[in-house]
Amino acid sequence: MNKYQAELNKAFSELRKMGYIARQNFECCGSCAGYAIAEKASEMVSAGRKAPRGAVYYHRQSGGCRDAGENFYIYFGQIDTSEHGEIGIETEEVGKEVMEVFERNGIKARWNGDPNEAILVVQE
Repeated sequence: MNKYQAELNKAFSELRKMGYIARQNFECCGSCAGYAIAEKASEMVSAGRKAPRGAVYYHRQSGGCRDAGENFYIYFGQIDTSEHGEIGIETEEVGKEVMEVFERNGIKARWNGDPNEAILVVQE
């Protein structure tokens, strides 16, 4: 594992401790990852556990870019479930917190503040 991957692991660990469902190299694509995260959030709420703060992830397609040393996208936001509706804080707030965690952990990332845009992780 290189230094960059260790920093990314540390950031995702911190996000989980903050109450996020935070996954790396998770599922094949955004659609499958979004569905799996919504299911996990529903299970948590149905079981009486604390609702997640939101979700942060990148899927295996982005993981391939990461492994090749290319820039890749991180997806984030409030979780929309069919059973419980929206779970977590507003998507824009999730993005702000993710950017703060990345900065603390030395991850170079760009985001324009738009909740409809993914965060770009810049590998140099």
